[in-house]
Amino acid sequence: MFKVLGETTVPTTYNPAVRVGEWANYTITDFNCAPSLEDPSFCQSEDVSLGFVNETDHFQLRVVEVAGTLVTLEYTQLLKNMTVIHKGILADVSAGTLNATVIGQDVELDYLVIAGRLPALASVWSTPGTTILQSWETFLDVYRVMNNLGIRSHFSKGTDTFFLSDDYSWDQITGILTKHSLSLTSYEILGDATSGEQWIQTRHMDFDLVISAGDFWPTPPPHAGFKMTANPVSVVAAEGSTSTSTISVFRDYGCRRNDCWVYSGTIDLTAAASSSELSCSLLPGGMPISINQVGTSSPGPQTSTLSCTGLPGQYDVIVTGLSDNVSETVTLSVSIVSLSDSNNYAAAVSVGQWAKYSVLYYYCWSSVYYQSSSICPAGYAGKGSMNDTEYFLLRVADVTGTLVTFQYINVYKNGTRVEESVQVDTRAGKLDMAVIGQVALANYLLLAGDLQAGQPIWDKAESSRINQTSTLTVLGTPRRISYLNFTTGSPQYGYAWDDSSGMIISLSYSASAWQWMNPNMFEVAAVSFEIGLTDTNIWPHAGESQPDFTSASSNLPRTVADSNRTNGAPVQSPSNALSLSPLPVYVGFGVAFVIALVILVTSRRRRPIEAVGVSKYYTGLG
Repeated sequence: MFKVLGETTVPTTYNPAVRVGEWANYTITDFNCAPSLEDPSFCQSEDVSLGFVNETDHFQLRVVEVAGTLVTLEYTQLLKNMTVIHKGILADVSAGTLNATVIGQDVELDYLVIAGRLPALASVWSTPGTTILQSWETFLDVYRVMNNLGIRSHFSKGTDTFFLSDDYSWDQITGILTKHSLSLTSYEILGDATSGEQWIQTRHMDFDLVISAGDFWPTPPPHAGFKMTANPVSVVAAEGSTSTSTISVFRDYGCRRNDCWVYSGTIDLTAAASSSELSCSLLPGGMPISINQVGTSSPGPQTSTLSCTGLPGQYDVIVTGLSDNVSETVTLSVSIVSLSDSNNYAAAVSVGQWAKYSVLYYYCWSSVYYQSSSICPAGYAGKGSMNDTEYFLLRVADVTGTLVTFQYINVYKNGTRVEESVQVDTRAGKLDMAVIGQVALANYLLLAGDLQAGQPIWDKAESSRINQTSTLTVLGTPRRISYLNFTTGSPQYGYAWDDSSGMIISLSYSASAWQWMNPNMFEVAAVSFEIGLTDTNIWPHAGESQPDFTSASSNLPRTVADSNRTNGAPVQSPSNALSLSPLPVYVGFGVAFVIALVILVTSRRRRPIEAVGVSKYYTGLG
C-alpha cells in the first residue's frame, strides 16, 4: 500500500491518530538563561513556572486510551535529583485542552498531541485561528512531514515587558509532539532618581524540548520504489521547434498502518525514440535522493525536462528510470508538424455566431490606497470599466476572407449599453480598436480555426506560437482548446481559444507597475483579472440563451440563424462562467509577495498575541 503524504483537504472532524501503547521520550537541549544583576532569581522563578525545565533529565508520554477525540496519556517526568513527577493527562485533540499543565507550558492547552494527518493551512484544533505550516524534518533518523505552529506574544508584569516565542512541531501522520522551542525575554526600564540616569534591564531564557526515542513511526527499509509520469503525454510541435514534456518521478511510500516513508536511492533517466529521425534528451538525467539527511533532496516529485526535435512525423518516446534493480517506464507520443501543411489562417466563424463574456474577477492593489491611485482608477483596463461591466457580447456581422467584423456590445451593471463595430484580421493579427481587457491593437479575440501546437497564431514569422492544445469541457461540451501564455516579465497574459472556431474562451492578465507620485513618494500597484466565456451559439449546449443584440445603433442585422436558436432559457449567470487555467504558471501576479501568515492562538497567561510572519516553513508539500 502506498499513500502520498500531505492531504490538501481540511478534515471535517479532528480525530487522534495515536494508538494505545505507543510512547515517546523527550529531553531538554540547549537550555540557556541569563538573569540580570537586579533580578538574580529570574531563572529559578521562570523555570519553576514552566515545570522545572532545567531540573529535568527527561520525560515520557505513553498512550493509555483513545476514545473519540480524547487521548489519555501517562506522563512521567524524571528530574535530575531522581524525583519522579507522574500524572494522568487527558488531551482533547478537537477542543485543544489538557486537564493539567506539563513541562514547558503554564497553561492547560493541548500541545502534546494533536489530530493526525492535518493538512497545511488547517487549524491545529477545530476552533479556527491556529494555522499550520508544513516542513520536512528528520526525527529519530527518519525524514518526515511536520506540522508546525509559531506563536509570538507579549505581556506586562509589574514594570516588566515580556516577549515570548513558542514554536511547536508535530508529526503530521500521528500528531505527536516532536519539538517545542521557547524563547522568553523581559525588559524593564530602571533609573536613578538623583542623577536622572536611565538604563534597561534585560533577562532571557530559551530551550528546546525534543523527542529522543519512541515507537510512533517505523524505521524505513533501504528503498521501496518509485513511479513516473509525463505531462503532457502527447506533445505536438512545429517543424524546427523543440517539443518538451516534464517527467516527474514520485518516490513510493512504504507504509505501516498508513504510516509511510519515502524511497531512497539514485534514479538514472534515459529516453529512446521509435525512430532515428527524432532526437530526444533529458535534463537532468540523474536524480540522487536520500531520506536520512535534512535538505539533501526535495520531498516532492523530482522533475526532468524531456526535449525532442526531428523531422515531421508521429513518434513514440519511452523514458526509463533505473535505480539498482528497480525500473519504471513512461511512454509519450510526439508529433512534429510540417509548416508547409500549416493552416491558411482563414476565419472559421460564420455570420450570426455570437459569444457572451463576463469579468470573472478583477483585482488591483496599490501602495497608495489611502490616496487617489492613478494605476487603479475604477478598474479600468482596455475598453470600458472592469468593475462596472455586467457582461459584453461579440456577434459575427460579416466574414470576408480573413477579415471578420464583430458587433461589440458592452453591458454595464447600471443597464447602460455601448455598441461598436470591431474588425479583426485572422491572418495579419490586426485589431482596429481596443476592447475590454486589451489596449494593444493586436487580434487575440479570434484566431484562424484548427491551429496546431507550435504553429504561429498569425501568418507572420515573428508571431507567438500556440503553446499546447488539449480537450476541455466548455459549457458542458468537450472542446479542443488552444493555449498561449506570456509568463515572463510584466505584464503576464494567458489566452485560451476554441480550436475549431478560433473564438477566444478565456483571457487572464497580471502586471505590476510603479510611478512617482511626487519627488518623495512613488506608487506600486499589482493588477490581475480574468475574462471568461459564459454563453455562445457556436456549439449547442444546455442553458444557451439568446442575448438582445438590438440597441440604439442596430445597423448590424440579426440573422435568421440567431432567431431560430432562441430557446427561451434564462441568461446564464456569470457565476457559471468558465474559468480556465491552461498551464500551471499562466495566472499569477507580476510582483513577488512575501506572505506573512497570521498565527492566532488562545493566549498564554492571558497575554495578548501578535501576528507573526513565519519564514522557516512553507505551505503544502511541494
